Amino acid sequence: MPPLSVPTSAALSPSLLIPSTDPAIPRLLSKLSRPALLSLTLDWLDDRNQPLSAPYLGDPDSDSHAADFYPPSPTLSDLRDHYTSLQSTRGTRTALVDRLLTGDYRHGLTLYQLAMADTLILQTHPTSQRWSAYALTPSHSSAPPIPRFHPPTFLKALQRALPPDIKAHYNLDRPPGLPLLLLRVMLLDTPYATSPSLAGAKVVYVAFPDASPHIFLSAASSPPSTATTSTKENTARDLRRTLIACLPNALSRPRARYTLASTNLSARSLEAMIALRGGGRTGKAQGGWGGYALSGKKAGDTPLESVAPVLREVVGGANKNTGGEAHKISGREKDGKEEEEDQCAAGAGGCED
Repeated sequence: MPPLSVPTSAALSPSLLIPSTDPAIPRLLSKLSRPALLSLTLDWLDDRNQPLSAPYLGDPDSDSHAADFYPPSPTLSDLRDHYTSLQSTRGTRTALVDRLLTGDYRHGLTLYQLAMADTLILQTHPTSQRWSAYALTPSHSSAPPIPRFHPPTFLKALQRALPPDIKAHYNLDRPPGLPLLLLRVMLLDTPYATSPSLAGAKVVYVAFPDASPHIFLSAASSPPSTATTSTKENTARDLRRTLIACLPNALSRPRARYTLASTNLSARSLEAMIALRGGGRTGKAQGGWGGYALSGKKAGDTPLESVAPVLREVVGGANKNTGGEAHKISGREKDGKEEEEDQCAAGAGGCED
């Protein structure tokens, strides 16, 4: 009897297991290099991630595993030591992916593991996505220019705003070296499938830069499927458009509503987006300095001058006066010395050196 599918409005659980035979999984893992894939596997085997990324363990000498090409490891520490030793040996990425999907994770990968792999691909390939900037504008002047962002509350509000026939999985991450919070949203337009699958899934990244009234969205990407290219592109655009329409409602709260508008700015890397629309890059903070760049202003009429021009003239005049007095004193001393030398030469008195 097939499993019963019950409609629900909740988000997809990160512990949802996707079978390892799904064609999208090997394609996703093949985007990583062998060292990156080994590092990802060790993260999966970390004790903190075991509730969501536990491997397949068992007795390798039992009769049920006698014909296995990759026998299971008896303990987690042995499996961790094995993958640690692989970092110092040579091998192929294909063999490593085959061992993961047919050996240690033969039962499948969770949505949490797939999100970790997808996020690592974005970090190792920073130009793999095309990002677009959107401006958040408050609907009323009393609302703060930047909405307060509380991740659990935002995710609950976003899930309520999405249509009931779209299921989503959310994963939050803070990329190292970037002042932003990255949200990975995987959208499924087939929520009532009896078996978990990545067919029809679309992934959209939403980046929230720190202290900035902008958000960055990536173009929707989809795993391989049997549908035509035009059908997949149209579905991805529709799901992305639906997500964009729900973001302002999720960020708004009573008496603080926001609208989302495109800025016609796009780039291939998050570093470029942060440099142009990150925190402190709104384009309005430096407008007050434009008055000092207008023609007709005095050369020294700027607050960037450490000493005002008038003060320099006064100091310069004082220096001139001081120099003149010093010249007069030096002249008088010189005249007195010459008179004394003349008297000594004429024999007017005894002169000693």
